[in-house]
This record gives sequence, structure tokens and C-alpha cells, in this order.
Amino acid sequence: MPALKMPEQIRLVLEARREAAFSRCHECDAGCCNGPGFAILENVMQIYERYRRGLLVRSDLDFEPGMTLGQFVFSYFDRAIINDGLLLFFPKMVTDDSRLLSVPPWNFWQAREYLLRRNRSYGCIFLDRRRTDDDTRFNPCILHGNPKIQEEITEMPIDCMYCQCSALRQIVKPRAEESSQWFRLLETHFPGSVQRYKALCPDDLE
Repeated sequence: MPALKMPEQIRLVLEARREAAFSRCHECDAGCCNGPGFAILENVMQIYERYRRGLLVRSDLDFEPGMTLGQFVFSYFDRAIINDGLLLFFPKMVTDDSRLLSVPPWNFWQAREYLLRRNRSYGCIFLDRRRTDDDTRFNPCILHGNPKIQEEITEMPIDCMYCQCSALRQIVKPRAEESSQWFRLLETHFPGSVQRYKALCPDDLE
């Protein structure tokens, strides 16, 4: 799959946020990945291609083989639509007994927050293994190996790159205005993602 260059305006936003952060994601093992950021369709296509080639591997769980794009997305992502045009894909989280926590599409944001409060998260499905309190070994994101992550759209969910942390390695939640600007920026540079995904997987958003 040909690489898609990171739009310059988005690259500058991510660079500014990265410079203001207190740690680098690929060097960090804090709790951010207990409630991961979202991917856009372009990220998902890269992740699925890696899966299709047998290169998407966790050390403790197996990804179901032979899935179509729609089946893969349904199994490993929750979806939310912003302003009827921007489709966001949130990686599912591992909970007790290695189940995946699924967030229903109605009242998505409230439902996600509620379920995260009521269920223990053992981390994003794209971590190398479950996060546990007694495991102090480094637990990397399996999507974070592309050296061109700052220049191209890669498997790394774009909202994970937008994430900022404090000196205590805690998530700094964006202000409502910042989130709105971020969504508008993504809509501008990656328009029509709902319709593009429907064309690829006609039955998945019905």
C-alpha cells in the first residue's frame, strides 16, 4: 500500500504537541494506552494491511485469521461519527478474561466514559500484552515501529500521536475548543471518511 504523506498542517500541530509533552510514547509505559486514542480510516487501512500480511502480532493473544476488512474493524475497533462526515476508529480494550470491551454506537462518548469507569482496562488491543500492576516489563505498542511516523500516515492511530502527557505521565485532556479544532483539521484533510468506508464495507455502518 503506497504511503500517504502527513499533511503539513497536521504535522506541525503534532510536532508542537510532541515538543510540549514530557515523554515520548515509544519510550513510555504509562497508562495512556488503557483508553487509547482513535485512528482514522487511513490508519486502519495500514493496520489491516499489516494484519493481512501476518505481521500484526501480540505476545499473549492471537488475532483471528482470515478476516475481511469489515470483520477486522468490527472485531477490534469501536466507531464514532463526528459531524456526519468524520469516522473515528477507537481500538478496543482488553478487559477481564481477555475479553474485548465494546462501546455501543449510540451516545458513544457518554457510553465509553461510563464503561471505562465500570470495567478494568488491561490496555489497548494493540499493546504487546495485557497491562497488569505486577508486570513492570516494558509493554510497547505493536503499531509504533514505523520510522517515518512523523512524515507519513502509518499504522499508528493519529489521535495517539495528538495525545499529551504531564510530568507525572498522566493524560492532559484537550480543552473542548482544542478537540473541535482537531476534528475540523482531520475533516478538512481526510474528507468523506464515512462514505469511503461504506464503499469498502457497505453493511458495517447500517
